Amino acid sequence: MMPISHGSFQRKITTSKTAQLNTIKIDINNSGENLNQVIEELRSVMAALCQGNFSMKIELSLQGQLQQLKEDGQGAIAIISRAISELN
Repeated sequence: MMPISHGSFQRKITTSKTAQLNTIKIDINNSGENLNQVIEELRSVMAALCQGNFSMKIELSLQGQLQQLKEDGQGAIAIISRAISELN
């Protein structure tokens, strides 16, 4: 759990568990994997923005707060892209 609390979502819980502990283990591992995917995709989009590429978008299907983050990010990119277009 320490790596997750420090922002590293690549690690998984691999020890054998039973019953409810196994369900919790699976849920934690799935959550970490989902967050890692979102972070990697967001990192790619931000890297593209740094290179002046405003066409990249987060393509993952998300839910809840992550979906809201995706929509807000894509909205901000669209506004910046339009502003730059108007200047040219």
